[in-house]
Amino acid sequence: MLRIVEFSIREGPEMQQPSIVSYSLSQRFLHWAVALLIFFNLAARLAHAGLYILIFAMPLSGIAAYYFGIDPAGSFHAGVLKIILWALIAAHVAGALVHQFYWKSNVLRRMTLG
Repeated sequence: MLRIVEFSIREGPEMQQPSIVSYSLSQRFLHWAVALLIFFNLAARLAHAGLYILIFAMPLSGIAAYYFGIDPAGSFHAGVLKIILWALIAAHVAGALVHQFYWKSNVLRRMTLG
């Protein structure tokens, strides 16, 4: 009887090791997943803020170049702002497709149907 108790005491730490490792890995994954969600949330907010800023900046720079003859505003309008706008549009479309097909959420439906 003593031998059985001795064996179970020796076996205890080895049996606990996989559960400790799996708990540690799950905590590491959860922290990684939370950090990734925070990053995506920040990226979405920055992209939307950039789109709203460009809604005003593009026409104002175009008006400044066309009506007031400010040439740097025209080159800024046709160069930098246009590239940023296309990048934000591509990121917006990619985000909507990721929501629809990878995360299987209804964000694309809300964007199109309301």
